[in-house]
Amino acid sequence: LVPNLRAEPNLCCQYVRPLPPPKGLEEPKAFTRFVATIPYHSDNWGGNNARAIDYWCTANEFLTLGHGDEEEHALLLCNYFKYRENATQSELARGGGLHAAPTTGDRALDPKRW
Repeated sequence: LVPNLRAEPNLCCQYVRPLPPPKGLEEPKAFTRFVATIPYHSDNWGGNNARAIDYWCTANEFLTLGHGDEEEHALLLCNYFKYRENATQSELARGGGLHAAPTTGDRALDPKRW
């Protein structure tokens, strides 16, 4: 479960769905570049302590805000790939490490498809 912008718990899988990229940006290199141009801005409300809340935005909320952190960037990219690959070739991974902060990323299942 992850908190939405209203601090309500949602299943993280609710944020993953095929989404068509903007017109003219249908190719992976183009929509990847587009997502990379959206500014990174942490949404951890409460600072970098253990009680900080990391809110998740839908793709629409992310694009409306015009900034987001790693979850929003990864979700948007994953959703564009899901649309392009008929919802089967991309997945979202969430993790962290002993000396690393939690992170989220998109994983392509076929690395040769580009």
